[in-house]
Amino acid sequence: MNFPFLDPIEINRVRDAVNADAEFRLASRFFSKDILLVAGDSKCIVKVREGVVTEIELNPTFMNPWSFFIKGGVDAWEKFLRPIPPPLFTDLYGCISRQHFELGGDIEAAFAHFWAVTRMLEIFRALQNDAPAAPAATMQRSERASKIEPVAGRYLHLNVQGTEYRVYFEQNGAGIPLICQHTAASDGRLWRHLLNDEEVTRSFHVIAADLPYHGKSLPPETVEWWTYLGGTNADEFFGAALTPGNGVIVVGRTQSTDFPVTAVQSLG
Repeated sequence: MNFPFLDPIEINRVRDAVNADAEFRLASRFFSKDILLVAGDSKCIVKVREGVVTEIELNPTFMNPWSFFIKGGVDAWEKFLRPIPPPLFTDLYGCISRQHFELGGDIEAAFAHFWAVTRMLEIFRALQNDAPAAPAATMQRSERASKIEPVAGRYLHLNVQGTEYRVYFEQNGAGIPLICQHTAASDGRLWRHLLNDEEVTRSFHVIAADLPYHGKSLPPETVEWWTYLGGTNADEFFGAALTPGNGVIVVGRTQSTDFPVTAVQSLG
């Protein structure tokens, strides 16, 4: 299987395509790291300096330093780079969580620049399939300057168990309702490209909401959320710490007799 980012003939085209992408430039403004990409027995180092891919170095040795790595088998990369990936191969986080890919090295740096890294891999996918990196890539700036997108944003007031939430959502399209749920600590902007995808919105009414406490859905005015731990009486949070087994110890004070014990997993 030939991957352009590992092909000596294609690597300059890959580098130029990433650097030309407006979203990558925005996401990588403070990004200066070396990323080791491994596909089976082949590997390369993508060198990024101040948001610019300066070089893609093929077949590095142990003498070539890197900041963090993304490693997967050829079969995993082939599935990930398909135009329509199979389930569990659609994005980097899913591949890592399902152990199709391995992420190692400076994990903190990898997640600090996760947007830039995922956008770079989206461009790799587009190049693998001779497709534009994003719908906006085919539109000239002069055209975008006078274009009003059909996406509309509104607020919905919901009362849940006596608490009123003011929830922001964006929508576009007509047809079957398609609810797009962002992950924890994010917001509906995750779905910005899908909301503007004409092929999708011809058949689907796409709705992307910000969960309460996320994005434009501010915390409810009637809840002292900065002290809230989950009980129905007075709770006060002091601090939290991780255990060696990836558990969480919460330190605080509660007068709630129904203080919850909750297991939470983000992104399944």
